Amino acid sequence: MLRPSLDDCEERTLKRVRRGRPPNTARREAILDSAERLFAFGAFSGVRMHDIAAAANIRDTLLYRYFPKKDRIADALVERAGRLTRTFVENARQRFGRGHVTHATLAELGLIYCRSLHDAYNLYHAWFAMPERFEPCEAEISKDGKLLLALVTSMFQRASGTRLERQRAPRLALAYLDTLCANVMRDRRVGRVDDETLARHVADTTALFARWFHDA
Repeated sequence: MLRPSLDDCEERTLKRVRRGRPPNTARREAILDSAERLFAFGAFSGVRMHDIAAAANIRDTLLYRYFPKKDRIADALVERAGRLTRTFVENARQRFGRGHVTHATLAELGLIYCRSLHDAYNLYHAWFAMPERFEPCEAEISKDGKLLLALVTSMFQRASGTRLERQRAPRLALAYLDTLCANVMRDRRVGRVDDETLARHVADTTALFARWFHDA
């Protein structure tokens, strides 16, 4: 007797789950969170649909109701990465794009930036684990990164009263963002993930860079 193929089994599973209730957004995001953690440290080929369902604490059939194939999950993660980056940069530009900048203003942006990096830690590692999956959004995220750098550069210039040299301001802004990023990644690796630690690193880093642009 012929055994059913994997595609046949998957199709029967899809027919069963299509009869269920419509998916809800919160559970879909929870599934993506679980997949993101697994992809971050197991790569795409090393993770099965069953692994994702188990990590999300749901049945396989329920997972297939949301995502019929593993590729769809990876695509959803890529789309979410682009959306989160775009939303963060748009909100930052709207909030900090104009007006006088003080030490406190820069620290406020720095803390928001660090929180976003903290939340995107697994996504960051998933990107490096399966870069080919993220190729479709690389250009857009790179564009958003340049917009963020331009924003922080303008904040340094406004904080210094335009005393910073035009060539020096982008270098300081990039160094500021890179230092904050390095602090967050280090803290996540060693398990220090509380908001108090983030705030302390931001305050120390901002104080260091504030001396530079005040002396410009």
